[in-house]
Amino acid sequence: MDLGSRLLTIFVDALNECKDSQTRDMILFLEELCDLARRRRVRLHIADNVVFRGICFSSRHYPHIEIEKGIEVTLEDEQGHEGDIRKYVKAKLKLPKRKTKVELLQRSSLIFLWAVLVVEILNSEFGGSPNIDQMRKRLKNIPPKLADLFEMILTRDEKSPKLMQICLQWIFFATRPLKPQELCFAVQFGPNEDCPSGCWDQETVDVDDLKLFGRHSSKGLAEITRNKASEVQFIHSPSATS
Repeated sequence: MDLGSRLLTIFVDALNECKDSQTRDMILFLEELCDLARRRRVRLHIADNVVFRGICFSSRHYPHIEIEKGIEVTLEDEQGHEGDIRKYVKAKLKLPKRKTKVELLQRSSLIFLWAVLVVEILNSEFGGSPNIDQMRKRLKNIPPKLADLFEMILTRDEKSPKLMQICLQWIFFATRPLKPQELCFAVQFGPNEDCPSGCWDQETVDVDDLKLFGRHSSKGLAEITRNKASEVQFIHSPSATS
């Protein structure tokens, strides 16, 4: 390898969201390409001074994706993954009792997103003065499957379904990621096109209030990124920021 060359590793996320035929064709192409490079004992150059190092795929368990040559890692079997969820629950769930946190971890089936959403639900419903028995009963009634949990979240609040609908539509259809202030402004006025001028004063808006408004109006399905951009995004399925 020439001096100054850089190694490039490619990460392809969420293969399960692609069509089966597309996934198979892509994997077959890359396997043949890598096999050809090995047989000819050459390196794959992506660009000038950029050498292909390897590729990492991520996918859910279904549909099963077969790769002939490579290392397979099952996230749920990794000790660090369970530890990350445990740390998140311990830090975020506003409850002194350890037993309920252990029960939540067990029911999560080590799905990080499930744990994040359930912590949000329990904090929202019992954050003020937690009733341990009521919280444990509530936890047992929460669906263990992620799809059923999403359905419960989207249908549980009969008081403000319009608020959630408007919030999710703004996040989904926006031509660019929205700032927390922009989302708050847009959701509050909804489809009203005759908003009075001068009605928005950013100096009077508290950051914590914006985060709380975003969580409430999206029912916990959206979050504010923890980077300098500080934008609103949907909670990602494969993992959650923590």
